[in-house]
Amino acid sequence: MKLIALTNPDIHGEEQRLYSQDKVIIQTLKNAGHEVHHYFYDRKVLDILGKSFIFNLCDSFPDGREEYAYVGLLEQKGFSFTGCPAETVYLCQSKFRQKAVFEDNGIAHPHYQLFTSPEQEFTLQFPVILKPTQSNASIGIDDDSVVFNEKELRTKLAAVMEEFKEVMAEEYIDGREFCVPMMGNESPEVLNILEINYADEYFLDKPKVLSYKAKWSRNSNAFKHTYSMLAEGLNESDRKKVIDLALSAYKAMGCQGYATADIRMNSLGEPFILEVNPNAYIAQESDLAKAAASKGMNYEAFLGKILELAKERCGWKEEAETAQPVEVKV
Repeated sequence: MKLIALTNPDIHGEEQRLYSQDKVIIQTLKNAGHEVHHYFYDRKVLDILGKSFIFNLCDSFPDGREEYAYVGLLEQKGFSFTGCPAETVYLCQSKFRQKAVFEDNGIAHPHYQLFTSPEQEFTLQFPVILKPTQSNASIGIDDDSVVFNEKELRTKLAAVMEEFKEVMAEEYIDGREFCVPMMGNESPEVLNILEINYADEYFLDKPKVLSYKAKWSRNSNAFKHTYSMLAEGLNESDRKKVIDLALSAYKAMGCQGYATADIRMNSLGEPFILEVNPNAYIAQESDLAKAAASKGMNYEAFLGKILELAKERCGWKEEAETAQPVEVKV
């Protein structure tokens, strides 16, 4: 199959270049027999692609609103592409909008409050975790994002709001945290339940927070002491509650193709959805790929499943392929 791999350029360096994980994805698709051509995304490039099938690898926008605009353009111009539709990306860009959807659909979530000023009246119960509403990949979340009193709240709010206009306070649940990777369109399925391991001594005197450093700063202590693993010790009742909650959130957000859900479970065994992540990270080391592997799906098959789900959603016909021949540098 002819594919266009559309990516953001690696921002580290003076010249545009592919992220290492995108190189691996493109090579894996080529190894599977696909004819893959690569472009870095900008608005002009969409005008020269014809009616191509796009393997969407764009997830590194400085402003999350740019991702919604990008996926919206793909739809407006009639492209078939992998991943979630624009409406889902729009809803999930804002943690505050997600909460509204959860409320409308009766999906259990922590109590929350939107702050547009550090001086706003506080209406929740301490402790709370502070999160920028429009960021993804845990940008703006640090070890000190959980606050326990009024003084800490005002200090942290002021600091975060120097960079972000809106901040969401969410009542902090000190319990097990699960990442639930899912794939599917009308009938999604959970690949497997992963759990963030906070058992390390690093967290003995710290709140259990999957901060930006814990996700991406490979040389940091937070990264070295935080990792996901297959969830163990869940009885069938608790496992079903987590799965049902994740699938309810996936469907409520209109997810298609693939996404993950972040869930916390309190000491009473009650799960609460934190957020849904559409078009989640799909590198070889990602939670999605890890969960797929645990179900016997190798990386090539995992990427193939993403492609098949997109073809199903878009009603793609092989004879519609008109991808442009472009040199691929991998």
